[in-house]
Amino acid sequence: MKMKCLIKFKVSYPVYVSTFMLLFQTFTASSQNSNSAETHQLYSNYLHEQRTFWVSLPAGYDATKKYPVMYVLDAESRFDVARVVAHDRARYKKAVPYIIVGVPNMGTPDKRSNDLTFSTSLYDYHGKPLDVLRFDSTNTGGGMDFSHFINEELVPHINSLYPTSNQNVLVGHSFSGYFASYILPLQQTFTTYLLIDPSIWYNRGEALEHLKSNAEALRKSAGINVYVSYQSRPAYNVGKVKELVAYLSKQDHVTIAYKQYLDETHGSIFLQSFVDGMNFISSLEENKISNKL
Repeated sequence: MKMKCLIKFKVSYPVYVSTFMLLFQTFTASSQNSNSAETHQLYSNYLHEQRTFWVSLPAGYDATKKYPVMYVLDAESRFDVARVVAHDRARYKKAVPYIIVGVPNMGTPDKRSNDLTFSTSLYDYHGKPLDVLRFDSTNTGGGMDFSHFINEELVPHINSLYPTSNQNVLVGHSFSGYFASYILPLQQTFTTYLLIDPSIWYNRGEALEHLKSNAEALRKSAGINVYVSYQSRPAYNVGKVKELVAYLSKQDHVTIAYKQYLDETHGSIFLQSFVDGMNFISSLEENKISNKL
């Protein structure tokens, strides 16, 4: 199944209402402390530091069953929304139950940019040279170590704590969406990616070029599912995201869906994108079931 329809749309009044209701339900559920999260720590030999992560189990969690796991990057701002929406959709049989793992950034914004990037950049999100160097060796380039932490330390640790099915989803927005795009050909840990307005502009599209230069490794993967969302600004990033979508759409073993949200901003796009990404995952599950009938 390959989903290749580029969908551009204006958000209508009913969509605004449904989004508002979803937000209302999300915060109502949070206030009732349903599916609350536990705080864990794990020392990383790659990062040489103690890392905090959060785990939220689905309602009716049963240790005798195996669950898919969703890893949410930038968790300090995205975990609560993701876990409540995911659990709510499972409650109403719109999605399978997930164990949700939140991976928050540690320390300053410079620490975040270091963990989520693989190089320095002389260019801004318009693709133009920076007057003042913002992304230099002091705050960038730690992405490979962070990737090793996720793939070789955190995921195996989660698998040792909970009954997991080896079906792992990685959710990344902005810089963490760029990070997730970059590691696509480097690992076999994740089967599905939700790339929400990813910063493919970084270093003039190096994540895309990295994909192309590692095409053989990407082809050897067992099969990857990717949902990509983006909004309308800046135009340079929109162009790079479209290039990413076009390239992945040509890969036979990649199942991809994508959507442009013309009335969302870089910050506001997460909620609706996450819901649509969950629908994409559900459609994959339904297709598996129909293929077995």
